[in-house]
Amino acid sequence: MRTVVDVYYGEGIHRIEMSRKDEIRLREMLAEQQRWTRITPLGKKSVEPLLNDFQRLDDRYCIFTPGPYVGVVALSEIQLNFNPPRWLSGLNTRHLYYMLVRANPLLPKTVDMPELPTEQMVSVNGLLEPLFNLFVSEASSAIKKGIYKTYVKEDIVSSNLKGKLDFHRQLKLDISASPHFATSRQVFTDRNSINELLYWACKVIEKLSTNAHTVALAEQMLRILPSFRKPNFGMLRNLKLERRGFHLQWAIQLAKLVVNQESLSFQGQQQELFSMVINLFDLFESYVASEMISFNTKFSHQFELPFVDGINVANNGWDNRKVFPDLVYDRGQYFVIDMKMKRIGSSGPDIADIYQLHFYAIQLGVNKAIIVHPVNSPNAQIKKFPISYNPGNCVDMFCYGLPIVGTEEEMANSTRQLYEYLMALA
Repeated sequence: MRTVVDVYYGEGIHRIEMSRKDEIRLREMLAEQQRWTRITPLGKKSVEPLLNDFQRLDDRYCIFTPGPYVGVVALSEIQLNFNPPRWLSGLNTRHLYYMLVRANPLLPKTVDMPELPTEQMVSVNGLLEPLFNLFVSEASSAIKKGIYKTYVKEDIVSSNLKGKLDFHRQLKLDISASPHFATSRQVFTDRNSINELLYWACKVIEKLSTNAHTVALAEQMLRILPSFRKPNFGMLRNLKLERRGFHLQWAIQLAKLVVNQESLSFQGQQQELFSMVINLFDLFESYVASEMISFNTKFSHQFELPFVDGINVANNGWDNRKVFPDLVYDRGQYFVIDMKMKRIGSSGPDIADIYQLHFYAIQLGVNKAIIVHPVNSPNAQIKKFPISYNPGNCVDMFCYGLPIVGTEEEMANSTRQLYEYLMALA
């Protein structure tokens, strides 16, 4: 039984009791840099690791600062639950699912971590697509070793004595003066509950998956498995398998989730199966950008910033840089938007964020810049303040707090209100 440890992004250094074995496994994950590399639509790369400043204090404790992720990492002795910041305490699995689905087609990155590292994108079915992918991989590996077969009891009423005599059923035949034997015997068959569970999981994937490779594997397995007519999901979900091959055990556990159409919760109900983390920065940016583009295709996500001729800069190498504001409208003719998964206090945004947006605005030649950040409230929170470093470059800065913890209807209404607010500024 793993010890559950909760960590929270934005709360600085965490001190965790961790074995050497778990430390080694965690460092192996962190060393695989491709897991933590974000790639923008225009090819820009940035690395945001799961943990920062990971060090061992002594024989018992390690310290680290968590990165901008929510999710579960199940190690040998501990389970690390990466939670949203406490100031977003209302954020739960339902909100994450909604944002993941709505962020498609910009495809925010998720990272799943089974035995081998892979990267999966989210389909319109939320987090089900990575689950489908893992299931067909494990089930296919198990089936390559042969269809699972087992002994089942077969009842026989025959004029010949075949198998083991069933005295209770035989007594009924004798009373009715029927000249037959009531027997039972063990028959080796592939029509059993394990293959039935795999069969129905493949049928679910065949219907719901949007990944052509995943569907092709499921259809290939359906041609090999025996077919079944009507599922008894109640029985199948409670199926327990005696110790068998590793791939088959995983396939059975994953198939239970598939037929139940459950996906992985960042609260970790399925921590013994695999782990998944979601980059909150990436998710929030893609969610807002995708929603605005769905309202108006004049919005551009990750627009490449053109440098304005004639601006004197100290670093002559800036001419070769590529800079990508999160979101602009009409190729940056009206305003520039930056999405920040941060809490904006009464004193305003971080000065570094102000410098960044002011730079974007001056380069684009606009006088409006908006920071969109999440809030744990039912209503948008809007603040405005002018920024001017000299009389010729005054920029009106807006902080728009977008509600992300309501019902799906409320979240949809919140993004509609953000769009209407932006259009009023254009």
